[in-house]
Amino acid sequence: MKFGSVASETFIIPATLSRPQTGMEKIIPIKILALLDCGLTGDVIAVAHPIVVQKLDLKVNKINRMNMMLGDEKSKIQITGKSVVKLQISNHVEILKILIAPIAHHLILGLKWLQLHK
Repeated sequence: MKFGSVASETFIIPATLSRPQTGMEKIIPIKILALLDCGLTGDVIAVAHPIVVQKLDLKVNKINRMNMMLGDEKSKIQITGKSVVKLQISNHVEILKILIAPIAHHLILGLKWLQLHK
């Protein structure tokens, strides 16, 4: 899968994602795009591409007809579900609640995640 190009001023983090559930461990290496102006609300602080769900065989809770406005304030993409994923960045490991949407990258972390981790 080819993801879109990233502008030089974006913040890229090398990381791995895996299944938080017990059982067979599936891990994929990724590069996270951390956006500083993300309007995610509630307890969801990240958005993942459906390929993450497919590769990790994640359990997904479906969401009916929910859209997300993109940064250009004109484009919308459909959110297809919610899930949970284990994120590892260097020695830091955490479980993230994620939305699933056809974004241009494996995972986008929102402003709330950056604020939580200073």
